[in-house]
Amino acid sequence: MIAFILKVIGGLVALIGPFVGIAYYIRIAYRQEKSILILFIQDFILLFKRSTLYYEQMLSGAQSYSTLFHISDSSLYGKLADVVKDPNTIEKMLELEAKFFQVIRYADRASETIAKSIIADDENTEKHYQLAARKFQGLAIVFFIGDLIPDKNIYRNGIDGLVDKLAYILDYLEIVNSKVAFLNGLMKIFPQLYAEVNATTSLIKTRRSDLTQLREKLYVLREKERLLIEKKNLLSDDQKK
Repeated sequence: MIAFILKVIGGLVALIGPFVGIAYYIRIAYRQEKSILILFIQDFILLFKRSTLYYEQMLSGAQSYSTLFHISDSSLYGKLADVVKDPNTIEKMLELEAKFFQVIRYADRASETIAKSIIADDENTEKHYQLAARKFQGLAIVFFIGDLIPDKNIYRNGIDGLVDKLAYILDYLEIVNSKVAFLNGLMKIFPQLYAEVNATTSLIKTRRSDLTQLREKLYVLREKERLLIEKKNLLSDDQKK
């Protein structure tokens, strides 16, 4: 009887063993996918926050000559196709990378130019650099949230698209995280802790809240810019009279 039970157990182990091994490697793949998604989400949200601050500074008339921006190592983008399984997520991540690359590019040029204005030898040169810096500053914001054409009532209409891309990546991260949690459940024969899954769930919730707040702040800043332009136009009309 004991021999029969041991034989049955041995058969079950032989049957389940390969499945557990496959589940383990699938779990590792999902964890790698989740890790790179988290890395880029954290990076994009930070860039989003700093770009929003940059927009706010521009509206207040401030010009920064310090570098406030960075972006993930470009070599990481080459790994997206190997690690991330959803092509739409990859597409949105590459679009965001291209967007923030241009924001950083022009913000850096604005910083370099305003630094030149500070050490300019004469007032005309100083004003030239200041105007150039404002131009680059404005271009950074164009790539961030869209163009500003008052005559056509186009006021930074890229806000929702930017938020939607980030929200899509967060939604996909949630799907991947749920798959990791499911595989953890299948592999209870190993000592698994769910702290990692719970931490990711908490991160997703926090980042969604960040997106909501950033969208609302950008709406407020966009309205502020619109009012500033209207005020400037009224003053210009008064001067012409």
